[in-house]
Amino acid sequence: MRSYLVTVVDGVHARFFTLAAAELSDEGQSGPHLTEHSSLNNAEKPMATKGIPNNQIGRKHHGNRHEKTTQFTEINRRFAHKVLQHISAITQTSASNHLILIAEPHILGSLRESVPSHVPSNMPVSELAKDLCRLNAHELHKYLTSKQMLPSPKRVTNR
Repeated sequence: MRSYLVTVVDGVHARFFTLAAAELSDEGQSGPHLTEHSSLNNAEKPMATKGIPNNQIGRKHHGNRHEKTTQFTEINRRFAHKVLQHISAITQTSASNHLILIAEPHILGSLRESVPSHVPSNMPVSELAKDLCRLNAHELHKYLTSKQMLPSPKRVTNR
């Protein structure tokens, strides 16, 4: 059976899943099942908060948009590099032979640039430009199965 490494990235988080066969799950299904392997956080990018920051109340901000865009692009590029280093480490220690990259479009572009230098040349790579970082392992597996990117879990039949 083919083994998979699924990487889900947004601007702040990266989650790494592996597709592992299980003998029997709680729902009466046998493997394979997607399980979370590890995760990374982007320390350079602040998490989104609700409301207006205190320093922007009652004032308009007239900053240089190009400078901010360039800064965020560089932050995303550095985070993408960390994600790829982590993928490289996982592929060296596990038996994964297929990589699925799922990321917001602007992050996926940064990842795509450096994939060949971090992933073995014989490893196929599939991409999906979508933010799925908030899905749990079961929901993610179900979604990727519906897109025919992962095999579906097999049901156990009682005889």
